[in-house]
Amino acid sequence: MSTASADGGDAGGDGASSAAAGAGRRIPPASSMPWVRNLRRFVGTGAGLGSEALMELETKRILLEIFKERQRKSMEAGAIPSFYKKKPEDGSISHRVQKLAKYRFLKKQSELLLNADDLDAMWVCLRENCVIDDATGAEKMNYEDFCHIATVCTEQIGQKCKRFFSPSNFMKFEKDDSGRIAILPFYLYVMRTVSLTQARIDMSELDEDSDGFLQPHEMEAYIRGLIPNLAQLRDMPSAFVQMYCRIAARKFFFFCDPHRRGKACIKKVLLSNCLQELMELHQESEEEVTDTEQAENWFSLTSAQRICDMFLALDKDTNGTLSKQELKEYADGTLTDIFIERVFDEHVRRSKVGGGNSREMDFESFLDFVLALENKDTPEGLTYLFRCLDLNGRGFLTTADIHTLFRDVHQKWIEGGNYELCIEDVRDEIWDMGCFLVSSSPASNEAGMSMKVESLVLHGDALHGEKEFRRALSAYKQAMQYSKSIPRQATTNARSLVAATGRSPSPNSSSLAPLNENEVKFKIALCHSALHEHREALQEMEGIPSKVRTLKMNLMLGKLYRISRNNRAAAVCYKECLRQCPYVFEAVTALAEMGLSSKEFSLIFSQAPNRGGKPPGESLDAQRWWNRYVEAQCCIASHDYKGGLDIYVDLMQRFPNNVHILLEIAKVEAIIGRNDEAIMNFEKARLIDPNIMTYMDEYAILLKSKSDYTKLNKLVHDMLHIDPARPETCLALAALWERKDERKALTYAEKSLRVDDRHITGYIMKGNLHLLLNRPDLAVTDFRGAQELRADLRSYQGLVRAYLALSKCKDALFTAREAMKVMHQSAKALKLVGDVHAISSSGREKARKFYESAIRLEPGFLGAALALADLHVAEGRNKDAVLLLERYLRQWADDSLHIKLAQVFAATNMLSDALSHYQSALRINPHNEAAKKGLERLEKQMKGVDPDAPEEDEENEADDVDGDQDDAELL
Repeated sequence: MSTASADGGDAGGDGASSAAAGAGRRIPPASSMPWVRNLRRFVGTGAGLGSEALMELETKRILLEIFKERQRKSMEAGAIPSFYKKKPEDGSISHRVQKLAKYRFLKKQSELLLNADDLDAMWVCLRENCVIDDATGAEKMNYEDFCHIATVCTEQIGQKCKRFFSPSNFMKFEKDDSGRIAILPFYLYVMRTVSLTQARIDMSELDEDSDGFLQPHEMEAYIRGLIPNLAQLRDMPSAFVQMYCRIAARKFFFFCDPHRRGKACIKKVLLSNCLQELMELHQESEEEVTDTEQAENWFSLTSAQRICDMFLALDKDTNGTLSKQELKEYADGTLTDIFIERVFDEHVRRSKVGGGNSREMDFESFLDFVLALENKDTPEGLTYLFRCLDLNGRGFLTTADIHTLFRDVHQKWIEGGNYELCIEDVRDEIWDMGCFLVSSSPASNEAGMSMKVESLVLHGDALHGEKEFRRALSAYKQAMQYSKSIPRQATTNARSLVAATGRSPSPNSSSLAPLNENEVKFKIALCHSALHEHREALQEMEGIPSKVRTLKMNLMLGKLYRISRNNRAAAVCYKECLRQCPYVFEAVTALAEMGLSSKEFSLIFSQAPNRGGKPPGESLDAQRWWNRYVEAQCCIASHDYKGGLDIYVDLMQRFPNNVHILLEIAKVEAIIGRNDEAIMNFEKARLIDPNIMTYMDEYAILLKSKSDYTKLNKLVHDMLHIDPARPETCLALAALWERKDERKALTYAEKSLRVDDRHITGYIMKGNLHLLLNRPDLAVTDFRGAQELRADLRSYQGLVRAYLALSKCKDALFTAREAMKVMHQSAKALKLVGDVHAISSSGREKARKFYESAIRLEPGFLGAALALADLHVAEGRNKDAVLLLERYLRQWADDSLHIKLAQVFAATNMLSDALSHYQSALRINPHNEAAKKGLERLEKQMKGVDPDAPEEDEENEADDVDGDQDDAELL
């Protein structure tokens, strides 16, 4: 065996034969091979090595001897280990080596992070190698796919992505019955890990002591480095940067340094809500955000300036600190004297200069004071305030403490002119309430805690009903925290009691019933959504397991996914809604807009259970008409308005006087330009249900276009009486004010979007108003906002008008062609392309062809006929224009045709014919403003007066005003 091993060189020459011969032999360990021992001995002597290698060996030997000597001395001195190590002095070799080692370590960690290109490559690998779940449509992977993707990513990206594809990571995610996980949560986990690691590296670079904690000046330096990257802080005055960093850093230390050691743990900072709140300033500040909403974020520039101004206003003697007398002016002097005294006793350091009574509050202490009062619902804020209320520092409050504290409150109450209160009665009420909700327990401590949890949830429900969403959010979160402190044994006992007796607990033992945490999470998400905090709402909803989500929960989650533009996840939620109940209008509309076909809908409906035990015949009949309704929704979502309208008309035969179908018909007719039919159907819907609010803004816009301000005024009055807070009401008011004050109308349109930022009609109304105010640049933004939610004909028309107003003909033509591709069977889209070509004289021939194609496709489309008549007039073919308009008038008696024909006759000096047509237009629509103005202009022409000249009355009035001003100056 040794001989064969020793002849390793020859064996290496005939590797194939040796491998075949030694397949059945055992290979000895390396340490037993003589050539290995000889090589180690040779290396150990240092023979044959260069000077650098010898120096490395000598250094290792010296360091080993030093280590052994220290160990020997430590053993002789005793068994107590050293727990304090002195930090190296600045400038010393140890300090420099430590800095260099830290720099190299952080640089190496940065190189191991995935960059943006790597993340994109990983997402592509996940998408290309996953499987689609037939039931949910989600992209998933099993463990074999997971390992294959790991191999592909390692080949494309490198070894730095390998750590994410460990078996333990795969087991962290929720798996379906086939053992597969969704790829989206895994990818989000990778992205969050990378971003948090990058933030930790950035903070560690500023950690001078390398102890994992940041001191105040280091935290301020980190915030100062973030300011240029935060969109809402870029315009901060340079003189205010230092003050802002002090204010912002103080919140981190208030929440992440509870023991007030003067340093915050980096891990706590990364996991705190403070960092998340600071990163919200990355988003661009919108015009609709009020100063009050901006001030809610402590890190916003508005909030920082508010706090700085507050401190300066309180500091009467401008010495940079606040005395007790100065602090009494905080919150308009509503704080009591004893509370101010306790704040100074517990939280204000004594001054090193002067006597014991010279203590004043500095700016950092003032920031802690404000943070505690503005965050009373957090553990840190409660800890700060409880120390002030605990007069004797015992850790609890007694009856005497409550009496002493409320005595000053009672005095301020009486000084404010309020009715008399008995201090003892109020003290007893507070004590009884606290005992009832916290300490009093009819059976056990767990029962009392459960009663408190139930009370908090009921309180949150009441606040939610009063639309106090922020307070309701606090109540629900407190209920969740208290619920976690209830022992699991109490819940288990309650379940076993129900299983044994077959009865639910009695009212006296209802506290043992477990809290439905998923239901409370859903309520928390509702509050976040009402406050437009969609990211926090989505985070709460994703914490609810998919198997226990109710219909309402899936609807809410689908809506949140659509807001975050995750259409694939939203489709999964909406499909689950239809499996639970196929008759969910919102889910059908959303899925149709996301491109689901009617066949796919039928497949989903077949998976839904037969509810109510209806006979098969009735179920088939219901399914038949419901499939027709879904088909109509799919047609409208694909811009086949005519097909969808035909189906709705058929459904009206089956369900006469159905308000929902009537409104859908009216809305589609409004989109395709059948304004008279749409108005008639809206009026019919209002007769059936006078309190209807859905699509009433569309009805208001139609009445405004018809100049029927009497009906519009009545509609707005009714809507204000029904619900003034709805976005439809705001848009109806905007339509009413457009004639008198366009800027006020714009204010109402903006208000509608503040109420519901996904209301498409609000964006379209706002864009049209910006065009009227000669702000086409802002109109482009509005119409694009409408298209991001759902592209329809009106948003395309608005974009084309805005681009033409900006003289961007190429963009206008591209938008019009895009509309034609999306709505290839729409005469309106063809007419839109013709409008762009008609702007230039060289494109009029193309415009004529597009107008004629639109008329052939839809002969009753008056818009194309009017545009073609304008084109004939522009090219000097007035006779062709008259013939075209008269031909249409023989089939359709419309006031717009009469007005256009009157304008052509007036331009050719055929004034009597023009007068006849203006009068005909007013007979059809007495409120038509264009006909009234045209008639006034025509009467001036017939009198031989220049219609464009100013009136004499106006000139005389102007002269009178000038004369009055002259007289006033003389007097």
